[in-house]
Amino acid sequence: MWAILLALCVLVYVVLMITFNKVHRKIFPAGRAPLICGYLPYIGVALDYAKNPCKYVEDMRKIYGDIFTLYVMGTTITLIANPHNVNKVYISPKNFDFHEVGFAIGVDVFDLPQESIHNDETAHKAMSMIVKKLQNVELEEMTQRSKQKLEQLFSTSEYTKEWKQVDMYNWINNITVSIMMAVLLGEEYNPEPVLRTFQPFDKSIPILSAKIPEGAKTEAKQLRRKFMDCFLGKPNEGAIGLIKERYELYSPLYNEQQLSNLLGVMVWASLSNTTNTMFWSLYHFMKQDESVRQQIFDEINQVLPKCEPGKLPDMSYETLASMSKLDAFIDEVLRLHFSTFSGRMTMNDVKFAANDGNTYHMDKRQLTLLVNSHLDEEIFQDPLTFKYDRFQDKTKVFSKDGKPIKLTSALIPFGGGMNLCPGRFIARSEIKLYVIALLVLFDFELPEDQIAEDLRNVNLQVGPPNNSISVKLKLK
Repeated sequence: MWAILLALCVLVYVVLMITFNKVHRKIFPAGRAPLICGYLPYIGVALDYAKNPCKYVEDMRKIYGDIFTLYVMGTTITLIANPHNVNKVYISPKNFDFHEVGFAIGVDVFDLPQESIHNDETAHKAMSMIVKKLQNVELEEMTQRSKQKLEQLFSTSEYTKEWKQVDMYNWINNITVSIMMAVLLGEEYNPEPVLRTFQPFDKSIPILSAKIPEGAKTEAKQLRRKFMDCFLGKPNEGAIGLIKERYELYSPLYNEQQLSNLLGVMVWASLSNTTNTMFWSLYHFMKQDESVRQQIFDEINQVLPKCEPGKLPDMSYETLASMSKLDAFIDEVLRLHFSTFSGRMTMNDVKFAANDGNTYHMDKRQLTLLVNSHLDEEIFQDPLTFKYDRFQDKTKVFSKDGKPIKLTSALIPFGGGMNLCPGRFIARSEIKLYVIALLVLFDFELPEDQIAEDLRNVNLQVGPPNNSISVKLKLK
């Protein structure tokens, strides 16, 4: 009897799923991108998508083309792939807006005050301040603070000319956190609370950003609170001007907890990509042939002045920016390990003329994700292989569908269009500075059996390794 009832329940459930799929497709208005709604009411394709977004999107792209819509947790999300299509979104910011998506993530993930979405005047002042400081005024000061902190860290008795084995990711994370806290908040700031709370919070972000019941986010919210509480109170006098001026701008509007969250977002942004990019840069450097490694060392020696052993050479933002081979190396790291999609909100009803000749109607307030082309084998030959010199020839033309592309529409680790990340210059400078410091000061040995895995799962940044990697190091 129970077996019959169970079988009937399963049959009814299957019929309901099939009906949901067919009805949803039928009521979806004509002229839209193909709808992939799955068989689970409300959930849609969320479970399949969450397992590995990049692989799922690529699988659907092979079936449905470069533009399609996913039904996820009661809502629809349109994905736009192909750099030709992405560029059309970039050049139409009035129709495809980034800011509303960014503010919504700020509220959901970082617990920023809801009113920040609607406070256009203050948000504009804050963004202008960030652009001015991070792209001009404080670039050199932040570079010099980083260099000084690096020398201080590596001059301790912890480091000697004897081989020492460390967990590579945790070691780099500790270096990055210690340096960035000194750079942003001053030498007097104690980085220990951030060292304890950053990684657990960073790993909780996919839960915080997911459209799931709030009750399922309790633990993630607790991890967020522990991280954000590291920044309660007025910034120290030693903090950089951007941090202090931003605090003064927002302090009349928000309470102490909200102010700490605003600072926490900036700290998180300075750490997440930096730590992971540093790891992959050093990892791939150690995996290269000696001749390749020597090319990087030759550029360091040519561009930077000689210095005494155990010391870092004089470095400025300008000299770091001139290191083209190291730049190309880092570009390849970002291509291979960055997997996030860039979000936009359609602000009007749009007739989108796609590269394939079709025109799709997009409704006002439709969430749209721009899919990067980092692993597109038509654009990048042998895309799963790390090629250190892939971007060294600045005259090389990349193409898709037989037509040249703007590389910034295919590679989007810093976003694109009018909404490029304002911290991209200091981020790249910091990464190069850290890589140079490690290569100049240390010898490394990576055992041959140590292979880092990157499954490109859900993340909002360059992906971290999915397994532990041990490395031996010593001072030169």
